[in-house]
Amino acid sequence: MAEVLYQINGLLKLWDEDTYKNGAIPDSGGMSDVDLHFRGKTPDDVIEQCGEYLHVDKDGIERNAGDINGRVDFSLMEDSNSCFLTKNELKEWKKGKMKAYAVTYIAQVEMVISGIPV
Repeated sequence: MAEVLYQINGLLKLWDEDTYKNGAIPDSGGMSDVDLHFRGKTPDDVIEQCGEYLHVDKDGIERNAGDINGRVDFSLMEDSNSCFLTKNELKEWKKGKMKAYAVTYIAQVEMVISGIPV
């Protein structure tokens, strides 16, 4: 019998440098593909796995983003090395003492049956 699973098969990463006082700096960012894969028994399983890996809490997760069924956006702040900001680093960024980037990872949750996307 075929097993029904859900997966995220890669992410699209979008980022812009962000200043606490003035927001995102136009034309300061970019985009890239991220080769990460998550699989679980429910859509919630894969969304939770991906969020934990990226260090994004539930407030930074938007399901069916852009009114697209299955699209999930994970939003967070990162440093120039693509590492999530700690609470102390967020304080430093707010004071203007370090650069930070507003990042959105875009994923599509897909149903798969025995490894074949449906």
